[in-house]
Amino acid sequence: MDYLVDGSLYSLFSLLDCIGEAGTGERHICQSDHYQMSLLTPFTVHKTDQQRAQHFFKNLDNTLGERIVRSVLTAYLSDDPGRFDAIDRFLQQARRDGKKVYHQINDQVTPLLTLERAVERERHRFLGLLRFKRLKGDIYYAAFEPTYDLCVLLVDHFAERMKQEYFIIHDIKRQKAVFYNKKTWATSDLAQVDEQYHQEELAFQSFWKKYHRQIAIAERKNLSLQRSFMPKKYWNYLPEMDRSEALTTEGLPILTDIR
Repeated sequence: MDYLVDGSLYSLFSLLDCIGEAGTGERHICQSDHYQMSLLTPFTVHKTDQQRAQHFFKNLDNTLGERIVRSVLTAYLSDDPGRFDAIDRFLQQARRDGKKVYHQINDQVTPLLTLERAVERERHRFLGLLRFKRLKGDIYYAAFEPTYDLCVLLVDHFAERMKQEYFIIHDIKRQKAVFYNKKTWATSDLAQVDEQYHQEELAFQSFWKKYHRQIAIAERKNLSLQRSFMPKKYWNYLPEMDRSEALTTEGLPILTDIR
């Protein structure tokens, strides 16, 4: 049997709460708009039930623990089409073996752990590569285009380090963002932002570019190594990788004037 969900975590969890352990041998879970029908395989479209999803999540946390829950949520954020089956099979195995699943290599657990590692690897990169720009109104804005859906995995890190600031982390690719208001954070759809810089922002960008150029050692230039740590697909949102001369300090406050 093929089960079709709408792609949300609520839809997946409410489905798993409905079907439980039934038919664990032969079932396939797929996002409805990615599904390719087969004349030989029956399918059903699942209607999302938020109450059942919350019940399933609470039970999952109580019975399997925080680590397994985090693995499931992280793998879900991979946006991989096969993540629903990977989560289903992983949870079936985790109910039998608990945390021993992290020491296993098999078709039940490896697909999910592979997705989790890939998402965590990119999350770790963006802890160092995300760049905030100061906009008018003293809001710090960071745009990026990650391979995976990382906003909610990054926000706690920056909320801890920027407690006294308003900030937005904007996933351009998915047109969504996370907003922090010095106390709590929330996610919302966001297509684009009018980047009207604070009067001091261009000066800081120019100083940062000059600093980046000055500390470079020409004799030790290694572009291949640089790209391995800082893949080129991320460069569009790194001011130091912008080689244009559009940003200058002419007419802007010098460093000692910035408070």
